[in-house]
Order: sequence, then structure tokens, then C-alpha cells
Amino acid sequence: MKGLIYILLTLTFISCSNCPENPELDTSCFSSVITKLTNDSVKKIDLGSELNCFQWDSIEIGGRGSYEAYPCMNFTMIENGKYAENGKVVEGSNLESEMDWFDRDGHWQMVYFYHNGKIQNEAFAISQSAVSFFDMTLNRGTIFLDKSESKFDISDRVLGGISGIELIEHRQMIKK
Repeated sequence: MKGLIYILLTLTFISCSNCPENPELDTSCFSSVITKLTNDSVKKIDLGSELNCFQWDSIEIGGRGSYEAYPCMNFTMIENGKYAENGKVVEGSNLESEMDWFDRDGHWQMVYFYHNGKIQNEAFAISQSAVSFFDMTLNRGTIFLDKSESKFDISDRVLGGISGIELIEHRQMIKK
């Protein structure tokens, strides 16, 4: 009897762990942001004016592992390189394998959008091969910015990374 109860509880837990239905956001403006972040000639971006296809009022910039708290969220990939699949949307529960496939254990940062204090179901997963918020987040971890603070200068490509072994050419997002 205990075995049957255990099986029923396990099946109930598994069936309840599916992702809830979230309202779809219009992400049609993502493509122009992806183009700008992967184009080395672009030196500035104002996410507040570029991302105008859905409502948001602040962003969170988190590290590679931050997505683990959001297995049902949709992450739009932003990458640079031979195998880049820019704009590919991946559910959080599958994001690790996608990031690893693209660049093994590369450096990624997540950008989450909020509206009235509620996290939205769409986010960016940005590879350091495109741009990095590394200098902004160094020694600070996750940072939050109001929409009015989401204006950035973008540096030329520099050689850098977390250690001398993991150096990669990348562009830095610099807070205006």
C-alpha cells in the first residue's frame, strides 16, 4: 500500500511540475536588439527605446546560473560566431545544453524584464561572444536597472575574461 501511495504522489508531483501557461509577450522588437548587439559597428544602445513591443519598467542582469530559477521562462539566445543561432528561443529547462553546445563552458549573462515588480516570461541569454556586462557586474553579482537607466555604450572588442586562461575577444556594455 505504501508503494502505491508513493507512486501516486510521484506521478502527481511530475504532472504538477509542468510549466504554467503564461501570457504571450510580443517579442517582435527583439530582432533589432539582437542585430545591434551582434554588430561590431554599433557603439550605443538604449534598451528602453529599442524594446517597445511589450511593457517593462526594469531589468535584472544575472549570471550564467541565474536561469536555473526559471525553468519555464523563454530565453532568446544572442551569440556571435560561426554557429550562432541568434533569436533561437529556448525554455529555461533546456538552456544549459544549448549554451554548452554553442561554446562549451563560455560566459553567459541573462537579462530579465520586469513590469510592476513582476518578472516577465521572456528573457535574453547573451553570450560573451556578442557583448558582456562583465565589468558592470564584477564584484556586484546580479544588478537591477530601471528602464530609464538602460542606456549603454558598447566598447570595441577587447581581450578579457574571468582568468588569463579564459580570455576571449568581446565588447563590453558600459552604463551611460
